[in-house]
Amino acid sequence: MWTNKISRAKQLKKELQKELESFFIAHPYRIDTKLDPQSKRLIYFVTKADQVPEEISQITATLFKT
Repeated sequence: MWTNKISRAKQLKKELQKELESFFIAHPYRIDTKLDPQSKRLIYFVTKADQVPEEISQITATLFKT
């Protein structure tokens, strides 16, 4: 019983890693900066953030349940 669960978890982990690599290769986010005129410090902010693919959410949920 436990060996089946462990094997399934390992398989899901590999699938998740593959999906995450594909997602991050596409650069799903962008961070820009602007100068705060008062403090003269850079302010970092996210200007683009793509939605996480459903496959990643589903694999993650299944992995936690396993």
